[in-house]
Amino acid sequence: MIQTNDHGPTFNLVAENTSYVMSVVGGVHLCHAYWGPRIDRPDPEQLILLDSRSNMVSEEIDPDLAGRHHRFWRAPKESLSDRRQKPPDNRLAPDRLAREYPFEGGGDHREPGLRVRHADGSTTSRLIYAGYEILDGAAGPEGLPYVSDPPEECRTLRIDLDDPVSGLQVSLHYLPLPSLPVILRWARIRNRSTVAVEILRAASMSLDLPAMNADVITLDGAWIRERIAHRRPLRPGVQSVESRGGASGHQHAPFIAVADGEAGEETGGVWSTSLIYSGNHRHLVETDQFGGIRLQSGINPSGFAWNLPPGEAFDTPAAVLVHSSSGFTGLSDAHHRFVRRWLFRKDWRDRDRPVVLNTWEAHYFDVDADRVAGLARRGAEIGAEVLVLDDGWFDGRIDDTKALGDWTPDPGKFPDGLAKAAEEVRRAGLEFGLWVEPEMVSPRSRLFDRHPDWVIGAPGRDPVLARNQLVLDLGRPEVVDHLLETLSTLLSSAAVSYVKWDMNRNIVETPGPEAMHRYMLGLYRLWRTLVRRFPKVLFEGCAGGGGRFDFGSLAFMPQFWTSDQTDALERQRIQFGSSLLFPPESMGAHVSAVPNHQVGRSTPPETRGLTALAFNFGFELDPSKASDEDRRVFARLSELYKAKRSLFRSGRFLRFLPRRGPSFDEGRPEHHAWAVIGPEGRELMVFYFAALAQPNDHGFHLRLRGLDAGARYRDEERNVEFDGAVLMARGLWLPPAEGDYRSAYWILTKSP
Repeated sequence: MIQTNDHGPTFNLVAENTSYVMSVVGGVHLCHAYWGPRIDRPDPEQLILLDSRSNMVSEEIDPDLAGRHHRFWRAPKESLSDRRQKPPDNRLAPDRLAREYPFEGGGDHREPGLRVRHADGSTTSRLIYAGYEILDGAAGPEGLPYVSDPPEECRTLRIDLDDPVSGLQVSLHYLPLPSLPVILRWARIRNRSTVAVEILRAASMSLDLPAMNADVITLDGAWIRERIAHRRPLRPGVQSVESRGGASGHQHAPFIAVADGEAGEETGGVWSTSLIYSGNHRHLVETDQFGGIRLQSGINPSGFAWNLPPGEAFDTPAAVLVHSSSGFTGLSDAHHRFVRRWLFRKDWRDRDRPVVLNTWEAHYFDVDADRVAGLARRGAEIGAEVLVLDDGWFDGRIDDTKALGDWTPDPGKFPDGLAKAAEEVRRAGLEFGLWVEPEMVSPRSRLFDRHPDWVIGAPGRDPVLARNQLVLDLGRPEVVDHLLETLSTLLSSAAVSYVKWDMNRNIVETPGPEAMHRYMLGLYRLWRTLVRRFPKVLFEGCAGGGGRFDFGSLAFMPQFWTSDQTDALERQRIQFGSSLLFPPESMGAHVSAVPNHQVGRSTPPETRGLTALAFNFGFELDPSKASDEDRRVFARLSELYKAKRSLFRSGRFLRFLPRRGPSFDEGRPEHHAWAVIGPEGRELMVFYFAALAQPNDHGFHLRLRGLDAGARYRDEERNVEFDGAVLMARGLWLPPAEGDYRSAYWILTKSP
């Protein structure tokens, strides 16, 4: 809902139970006033802090406006009694002004949202409020992912800001989601002058929050250790996370949050921003000299510039703004509902995910028609529904040194082609899936021999080789057209129902400052066209595991390979952090062989299976190399997943341990617990994991949340009935550990 009034004017964006308030100060400055629990009659005079200081750059505004804001003004070196007797100062300090889209050169030395180099070489701008319009529907940025087929009627607020000297116009777009505490925000920068300008920085969002005792929440890590939740105190200056390698990256998820210092899983305020974008990003929190907080996100300005000719426009990626008054649970509730109902393609919003058996850790490059058929038959015995033929299937691909780009089956490995291989897999009762890495090319490939100029590189220099491969320049339309033709032919050549799309290296050098973003625009055109041509194919994203797991990818691919890390203990930490943003059905999670191929650890089959069960369950192993008992466990868990996957896809995901949110473990290191509660609360499944047994362990109770205190819940497997209030106040009893790496689960049904 978008509420407006003529006081300023003032805008109140109501998204479920939250309000996002802006007001125009002095007829000139669009200022952020408030973001938090819903208020129906916002008064900008009570919400916007105006201040003047003689030692700061200042400007005058209408004295009448100053009078209306007199409670927030003070003249320097005057007593309280003097200020009460004198009219208010009508100057303001720009470094105290909460501009909704801050710009460079206006006296505010905090991080600007916009930095433009004009034709005369200056970078000074001045954005003045010029009007607004309310648009029906969900108008999104051109060429970039946005919401797909909105499930509810919605309206978009557009506010125009003009620079009267340069002719630049910035149109800020806001979409409050009617039934979620989520606001989508993006900017369009249009050059209405007669000369070109160069955009050096264009944030998707920037806003100022009042001073508070707060922490910064980020999701950080590395390859096989992605999205580990970190929490640290808010300090003076800038704290930021970013990516520079052409993808959102393994190191820092495109997300940052400010949390009340006392916020935990259930309580406290949290304010977050993320991006519907898969390229280079920067997210920051800046604390100024007065304790004020600036929250900002957008394309990483490092290495970025965009030439904007007269009459043209540049659109930023959309930012996803979430406010929670109920701690980190409220934050993940909002993100999960947003992804499920607004971001996923309509074809996959309400479809269960299949049990996948992937060939990679089973056979690596050593695949052929017979091995694939045999693996499919063994996979059927443990409940697999799709066999995904990973790397090694195309012509000449016996290791990672060659053949990327030549997407034709190897005649020695698949003499009858992929169609025959897919037929054999289907005969075993499984669907057929295929791994591809289309954005890359090997120097030893037919494609590179024909088009060495198609790779990304710096002019006059040999391109940098990483993982024995180079990156195709998707910023060139002819490259995207070639991939569309090649992949369309490939996917039409066999009964392919599942595609795992990989991207295994960073972009190192570029031909210019526009190259990284043009690459993303080309990639999005490629994805958009393919998913329209093949709507029944389930596309799974991958980038060396979780190196491009973000809302931009999920707008096209309804799931992502969460991480190349398949060890159960490490996966529990990764899935814990990832769940702040992503619902379970978007996370690929497979049971691997032991000793684990990444860390060498051996964990029980039940623990490996339960770690993956609530997510996109599957296998990363050769069943013939597992014991009979392990195969029985795998088959049983596959059937349990099939029985409960609609619950996992539609239910509410709750984290129980660690209890106080990111970076807190309450004295029980590496213990994790979570649950999925059905949409109407009639059924839930609870999971518990403990890494190491502890000496003198007397057991403990696992307290639950989200239940009906007045209801009874029955555990059919143990033939026990529990009181809902007791489960939340005291919890489920966990006896002392009898060994390392234990796990447990409960399926509880609400009694009629």
